Amino acid sequence: MKVLSIRPLPAGNAIARFDIELPGGIRLFNLKLSQTPRGLRVHSASAFGNSTATFTPETAEAITQAAREAIGDVDLDRLSAA
Repeated sequence: MKVLSIRPLPAGNAIARFDIELPGGIRLFNLKLSQTPRGLRVHSASAFGNSTATFTPETAEAITQAAREAIGDVDLDRLSAA
């Protein structure tokens, strides 16, 4: 799994938007990393009011961890304050 691009967001619960390549060469674009009361979560993009992808809990955790590592120290203050 490889984060292709990550773009920190300026405010609110959304931490960043990012693009990722999954095993098998599947690429997903414009995923959102958010801080929620239950911790960091990843959300797929939407089309026509519905999610364009869903993830098993294990896959969601792996994607979240990859995004967290990719964002590095950029937003540590926001993450720890939430």
